Amino acid sequence: MVAAIAVAAVAAVPAAAHLKSDGDWTYRYHTRADDSSWNYNCVYGVGKVDPLNVLFWQFGEWSRMFDHANSHTHWYDWNILGSGQVMCISPTGPPYDGKIGMHEQAQGHGIDTGPRSHYRIFPAGHTHDQDENKWSTIDVHHESFGTHAPDEDWESWENHFVGEMEEHYRDPDAYCRYTNGSFRHFYDNGCVSRVGGSHV
Repeated sequence: MVAAIAVAAVAAVPAAAHLKSDGDWTYRYHTRADDSSWNYNCVYGVGKVDPLNVLFWQFGEWSRMFDHANSHTHWYDWNILGSGQVMCISPTGPPYDGKIGMHEQAQGHGIDTGPRSHYRIFPAGHTHDQDENKWSTIDVHHESFGTHAPDEDWESWENHFVGEMEEHYRDPDAYCRYTNGSFRHFYDNGCVSRVGGSHV
């Protein structure tokens, strides 16, 4: 498991203010490899790996939402080391010179030895005192085992995951952040779906 890198505490304000700063997002849309190139890749926007296509909004603290996803869906905790990625962050928007490491992984609709759906969960790039302002994000996709190569459209598994979170408020494609089209040979519309942290 990759531990989250600590960030400076800030005064509690609505989570929306920490998703955007002066109109710029405070984290990049794609994850990057957690290796020696991460800072360059985060700052300059290269080395994209997976889209962070679902945002857990309000009461969306990462460990709580990980438990809810495991409880309410066909996805479950999956613990294999060596798949480290980071979310690029900056409290003020670009140049995204900080990182948060993934905290947990989960899979569903597949097995360890074959193709499977998969996501990593990343805590917010800011700390929040009030639970209602906490958020996290995940990179939902389907891949062939052993190569981390996507083998289905990104949208298919973003929508599948959001559909299974039916006990929560859901807002598909709430934020469009990136140009739609082919990414790593499969379609991504560039939009992020929002899932509320509390039950409806």
